[in-house]
Amino acid sequence: MSGAGSRSMACHIRADIDRLNATLKPKELEDTNEIIMWLTFGQEKQRVPPELMAATLQIKNRGASLLPLED
Repeated sequence: MSGAGSRSMACHIRADIDRLNATLKPKELEDTNEIIMWLTFGQEKQRVPPELMAATLQIKNRGASLLPLED
């Protein structure tokens, strides 16, 4: 991506991060960061399916999330 395009993308990402920090509770931010790490560092052929992410977070949090991971 060129300089102008990457700056624009960086601005959008920063705006999204600021919005999430302002609207999510600390626990929701922690879960969101964990999901981002799974998606970022997972191998293309070994992506974690949403059902497994939900089950892992449910076990970690000792209960089901009130928000689904997918629509």
